[in-house]
Amino acid sequence: VGHAALPLIAAFDATGMLISSLQRSPMGIDRDRGCGALLFLLGVWAWLRTWQRLQANPGTEAAQGVPTPAQRALLGTLAALGSMDLFGPDGLGLHPCPPFGALRSHHWIFGMLQAVALECQLRLLLVLRNGEVLLRLLGATRTMGLAIALFLGGLTAS
Repeated sequence: VGHAALPLIAAFDATGMLISSLQRSPMGIDRDRGCGALLFLLGVWAWLRTWQRLQANPGTEAAQGVPTPAQRALLGTLAALGSMDLFGPDGLGLHPCPPFGALRSHHWIFGMLQAVALECQLRLLLVLRNGEVLLRLLGATRTMGLAIALFLGGLTAS
């Protein structure tokens, strides 16, 4: 029953990233209020990942966690913009383009940790969909699990 809230928590975290990004400046000019563009893209990726993962038919690659082309494109854009910051004036200084704020703001690191937490939540949701795994987590043996499954099957039939 508790695992039914995992998609809701994932959507809440993604929405939090989107709202946080809209309250920041898009570029990393301001040290405390920067990286809005990167957080916005990360929030869009988190929403897209959650939505596509939950809407996928069971047994498909998307339901198993394989990224779709849209998710890969967003992740590639995030990596490209982050590497621009790494090679820009705040990092190695190889180009003079203005930074996006990935190296100036600690909020970007928290956003990345939220993305990792999203993946963990979605993976846990996938594992908990299997009833046998859930019964094992509750400490039920195989025989006990079969007995509970038969009992619940009898309740739903009557």
